[in-house]
Amino acid sequence: MAQDWEEQLTAQRQVQEDDQRFVHAQPQVLSQGERDAITQLAQNIPALWHAPTTTMSERKEIVRQIIQRVRVTAEDQSERLAITIEWMGGGTTTGVTTRPISRLENLRDYPHLCERLRALVADGYPTAEITDVLNQEGFRSPRRGAPFTHEAMRTLRRRLGLRTHRERCHPVLQRHEWGISE
Repeated sequence: MAQDWEEQLTAQRQVQEDDQRFVHAQPQVLSQGERDAITQLAQNIPALWHAPTTTMSERKEIVRQIIQRVRVTAEDQSERLAITIEWMGGGTTTGVTTRPISRLENLRDYPHLCERLRALVADGYPTAEITDVLNQEGFRSPRRGAPFTHEAMRTLRRRLGLRTHRERCHPVLQRHEWGISE
């Protein structure tokens, strides 16, 4: 009889412990006031972010609270990066950005740039006008996406062996020789 009594007490204690674990595992329901406070804080994140009193460590903590993961994928060695932000609430945001790269040849549209440059040289455009046309058409240098300079375009023309008729009339310079304009 005493043994039955002990078994029943043990079983009752086990049920109570299981019940407590179940209750603690359930998410707490927020009151309407708590929900309103969270909504108001979420709407004030930009103001909080830009406030002069917000420190860099506080900004980092804000990011940790709202972003779960950031994935960045490079397109080969080109300047284009695909970015995916996974938010804590389960949503995602995707976008494309550019990064500075060291080599002009790694630009995603380098073949098109060379083709366009060849066409403009064949049409007799001078380097300054070629530079302006290519910049207006949206071509950008590999560093920070800045517009091309006249010097960068002259360098690319030389690299591709593209010279105007006027330039072909001048003698070919040897190593350590320079023209008057140089």
